Amino acid sequence: MDITQVWRKDWTSGWTTLHPFELYGEYYLLSYKSGSGHASLDKFHKDGEYSNIWTQRWTTGWTTLYPFEMYGGYYLLSYKSGSGDTSLDKFDKSGGYSNVWTRQWTTGWTTMTPFELYGEPHLLSYKSESGQADLDRFDL
Repeated sequence: MDITQVWRKDWTSGWTTLHPFELYGEYYLLSYKSGSGHASLDKFHKDGEYSNIWTQRWTTGWTTLYPFEMYGGYYLLSYKSGSGDTSLDKFDKSGGYSNVWTRQWTTGWTTMTPFELYGEPHLLSYKSESGQADLDRFDL
């Protein structure tokens, strides 16, 4: 098995999240700069090129931005390790989104990964400083 380069681009510096994901059968890239709050959603085309869907200014400091599928819908889990601010948003078919809930969680989570476990949506979280690991189930 080998790797073939599809393209190389010169992007601006400072991106802290580059997360490709599937949304209703199409492929997207969520990009975010934690220091400036610059967020962008781009749609991939079959040739690997992409086009911008939206560019926005979000608050700074998001450390986890994780798009995932749950209960037939597509969601974005967002978390700030420094403050504990947490948000769950639902994507629509055009790449727009609306808030489902916001919560104040404890600070210091370094890894948060939504995944499906035996047909149920779960969240595996870990704090590297303390070693604490949590497995939670999403109940909508």
